[in-house]
Amino acid sequence: MSAAVDAARLRAGGRVERLAEEMVELGLASTRDEALDVILEEGAREAERLVRRRRRVVALLERYRREGLPVPPERLPTHLDVEEERRARG
Repeated sequence: MSAAVDAARLRAGGRVERLAEEMVELGLASTRDEALDVILEEGAREAERLVRRRRRVVALLERYRREGLPVPPERLPTHLDVEEERRARG
């Protein structure tokens, strides 16, 4: 483990440790060290944004597993539809 990671842990305390653990649990990083590197490079706010976004995705997937998809599968957009819409927006 690098000295920079150790220093970041000392300065930030438990908040960064909890954030790193959650990033690993949600699959945003494969190890705590990798998560801490992301936090150091991107900043804690960006890492927290990634965690919030992943939590929403996980919650939606769990809901869809319980309740089913909100629209019939044949009406779901494909990746091509999404890309075309993004291009049209700018």
